[in-house]
Amino acid sequence: MRHSTALHALTECEPLIDRAVQFAAALLKYTDSIYPFAVLSIDGDVQCVCCDEEQAENGNMIEMLEWLIVERSFQTQRTNSVVAYLANVVDPKHGESDVIVVQINDASGAEITRLYPYAVTSQGVAIGAPSTF
Repeated sequence: MRHSTALHALTECEPLIDRAVQFAAALLKYTDSIYPFAVLSIDGDVQCVCCDEEQAENGNMIEMLEWLIVERSFQTQRTNSVVAYLANVVDPKHGESDVIVVQINDASGAEITRLYPYAVTSQGVAIGAPSTF
């Protein structure tokens, strides 16, 4: 049951996932790091959510984004969201790599995490195939 719910979440949220990954890649062209951000669809209206400077200075940006998503989607029936941020992971097979982490939440309550490995090159940002958890 969870597997089919997770697959539905990926299909329904794929446009948001693509936007989040492409936005993160565009930001990485100009800087080594990015602040966490969210892309959400509230009844079909796509929005980008970022923390303000005060929230960024206080830390806990991912939790703040999650609360902002809840606030914006409180009175709607259909909210899908993607929170994106950077991380460094260690895989026993492939070693250490930089990834764009994408946390996906769909309107049915399914939660999925994807890790997109990336490398900054002279031609731009190369994004690898994701791992899904």
